[in-house]
Amino acid sequence: MPPGITNEPSWVKNCCKIRARARDLLEGRLDLFAAAIEIDRLAHWTRLEEDADIQIFRKILGQSLRLPIGPEREYWQPQALLREDEKIQIIRAQWIGPAILAAKSIERRFVWAITRRAELAGLGVRGPQVSRKGRAD
Repeated sequence: MPPGITNEPSWVKNCCKIRARARDLLEGRLDLFAAAIEIDRLAHWTRLEEDADIQIFRKILGQSLRLPIGPEREYWQPQALLREDEKIQIIRAQWIGPAILAAKSIERRFVWAITRRAELAGLGVRGPQVSRKGRAD
Protein backbone atom coordinates (compact mmCIF):
# COMPACT_ATOMS: atom_id res chain seq x y z
CA MET A 1 0.00 0.00 0.00
CA PRO A 2 1.20 3.53 -0.67
CA PRO A 3 2.14 5.69 2.31
CA GLY A 4 -0.82 7.40 3.93
CA ILE A 5 -3.33 4.64 3.17
CA THR A 6 -4.78 3.41 6.46
CA ASN A 7 -7.81 1.43 5.31
CA GLU A 8 -6.57 -1.63 3.45
CA PRO A 9 -10.01 -3.06 2.61
CA SER A 10 -11.12 0.21 1.02
CA TRP A 11 -7.82 0.54 -0.84
CA VAL A 12 -8.04 -3.01 -2.16
CA LYS A 13 -11.67 -2.45 -3.20
CA ASN A 14 -10.67 0.62 -5.22
CA CYS A 15 -7.75 -1.28 -6.78
CA CYS A 16 -10.30 -3.91 -7.88
CA LYS A 17 -12.36 -1.11 -9.40
CA ILE A 18 -9.36 0.19 -11.34
CA ARG A 19 -8.88 -3.28 -12.79
CA ALA A 20 -12.60 -3.52 -13.58
CA ARG A 21 -12.60 -0.19 -15.43
CA ALA A 22 -9.57 -1.30 -17.46
CA ARG A 23 -11.42 -4.48 -18.32
CA ASP A 24 -14.54 -2.46 -19.20
CA LEU A 25 -12.46 -0.54 -21.74
CA LEU A 26 -11.00 -3.73 -23.18
CA GLU A 27 -14.43 -5.34 -23.50
CA GLY A 28 -16.13 -2.26 -24.94
CA ARG A 29 -18.36 -1.42 -21.98
CA LEU A 30 -16.64 1.96 -21.54
CA ASP A 31 -15.25 4.23 -24.20
CA LEU A 32 -11.75 5.66 -23.95
CA PHE A 33 -12.75 8.88 -22.21
CA ALA A 34 -15.17 7.32 -19.71
CA ALA A 35 -12.50 4.78 -18.75
CA ALA A 36 -9.93 7.57 -18.36
CA ILE A 37 -12.26 9.58 -16.13
CA GLU A 38 -13.01 6.61 -13.87
CA ILE A 39 -9.44 5.33 -13.66
CA ASP A 40 -8.16 8.82 -12.86
CA ARG A 41 -10.76 9.26 -10.12
CA LEU A 42 -9.87 5.90 -8.58
CA ALA A 43 -6.14 6.61 -8.88
CA HIS A 44 -6.64 9.61 -6.64
CA TRP A 45 -8.34 7.50 -3.94
CA THR A 46 -5.69 4.79 -4.14
CA ARG A 47 -2.76 7.22 -4.39
CA LEU A 48 -1.61 5.48 -7.55
CA GLU A 49 -1.48 8.61 -9.72
CA GLU A 50 2.19 8.01 -10.55
CA ASP A 51 1.68 4.45 -11.84
CA ALA A 52 2.94 4.36 -15.44
CA ASP A 53 -0.19 2.69 -16.81
CA ILE A 54 -2.51 5.04 -14.96
CA GLN A 55 -0.47 7.98 -16.26
CA ILE A 56 -1.64 7.09 -19.78
CA PHE A 57 -5.24 7.73 -18.76
CA ARG A 58 -4.29 10.94 -16.97
CA LYS A 59 -2.59 12.17 -20.17
CA ILE A 60 -5.74 11.41 -22.15
CA LEU A 61 -7.75 13.53 -19.73
CA GLY A 62 -5.19 16.29 -19.87
CA GLN A 63 -5.52 16.49 -23.64
CA SER A 64 -9.30 16.38 -23.54
CA LEU A 65 -9.83 19.21 -21.06
CA ARG A 66 -12.66 21.50 -22.11
CA LEU A 67 -13.86 19.02 -24.72
CA PRO A 68 -17.41 17.62 -24.52
CA ILE A 69 -16.56 14.00 -23.66
CA GLY A 70 -19.27 13.25 -21.12
CA PRO A 71 -22.85 14.08 -20.22
CA GLU A 72 -22.17 17.77 -20.82
CA ARG A 73 -22.51 17.07 -24.56
CA GLU A 74 -26.26 17.57 -24.30
CA TYR A 75 -25.68 21.26 -23.51
CA TRP A 76 -23.52 21.98 -26.54
CA GLN A 77 -24.76 23.37 -29.84
CA PRO A 78 -24.69 20.87 -32.75
CA GLN A 79 -22.23 23.00 -34.76
CA ALA A 80 -19.88 23.25 -31.79
CA LEU A 81 -20.10 19.49 -31.23
CA LEU A 82 -19.11 18.83 -34.83
CA ARG A 83 -16.07 21.07 -34.45
CA GLU A 84 -15.05 19.56 -31.10
CA ASP A 85 -15.74 15.99 -32.25
CA GLU A 86 -12.92 16.38 -34.77
CA LYS A 87 -10.55 17.16 -31.90
CA ILE A 88 -11.96 14.25 -29.88
CA GLN A 89 -11.39 11.84 -32.78
CA ILE A 90 -7.76 12.98 -33.11
CA ILE A 91 -7.15 12.36 -29.40
CA ARG A 92 -8.93 9.01 -29.57
CA ALA A 93 -6.85 7.90 -32.56
CA GLN A 94 -3.63 9.02 -30.86
CA TRP A 95 -4.33 7.37 -27.51
CA ILE A 96 -6.47 4.28 -28.08
CA GLY A 97 -3.44 2.05 -28.74
CA PRO A 98 -1.50 3.13 -25.65
CA ALA A 99 -4.70 2.99 -23.57
CA ILE A 100 -5.42 -0.59 -24.65
CA LEU A 101 -1.87 -1.62 -23.77
CA ALA A 102 -2.13 0.15 -20.39
CA ALA A 103 -5.52 -1.44 -19.70
CA LYS A 104 -4.13 -4.91 -20.46
CA SER A 105 -1.22 -4.23 -18.13
CA ILE A 106 -3.53 -2.98 -15.37
CA GLU A 107 -5.78 -6.00 -15.77
CA ARG A 108 -2.79 -8.33 -15.44
CA ARG A 109 -0.98 -6.42 -12.69
CA PHE A 110 -4.02 -5.77 -10.49
CA VAL A 111 -5.30 -9.35 -10.38
CA TRP A 112 -3.74 -9.54 -6.90
CA ALA A 113 -6.45 -7.15 -5.66
CA ILE A 114 -9.20 -9.67 -6.36
CA THR A 115 -7.34 -12.33 -4.38
CA ARG A 116 -6.59 -9.94 -1.53
CA ARG A 117 -10.20 -8.74 -1.39
CA ALA A 118 -11.37 -12.36 -1.06
CA GLU A 119 -8.78 -12.99 1.67
CA LEU A 120 -9.91 -9.94 3.61
CA ALA A 121 -13.54 -10.98 3.27
CA GLY A 122 -12.64 -14.48 4.50
CA LEU A 123 -10.95 -12.96 7.52
CA GLY A 124 -14.00 -10.84 8.22
CA VAL A 125 -11.94 -7.66 7.76
CA ARG A 126 -13.97 -4.69 6.59
CA GLY A 127 -13.42 -1.01 6.31
CA PRO A 128 -15.36 1.41 8.51
CA GLN A 129 -19.09 1.23 7.97
CA VAL A 130 -21.15 4.38 7.75
CA SER A 131 -24.40 4.47 9.68
CA ARG A 132 -27.59 6.00 8.33
CA LYS A 133 -26.76 9.15 10.28
CA GLY A 134 -23.46 9.48 8.39
CA ARG A 135 -21.20 8.40 11.24
CA ALA A 136 -18.45 5.84 10.83
CA ASP A 137 -19.15 2.77 12.94
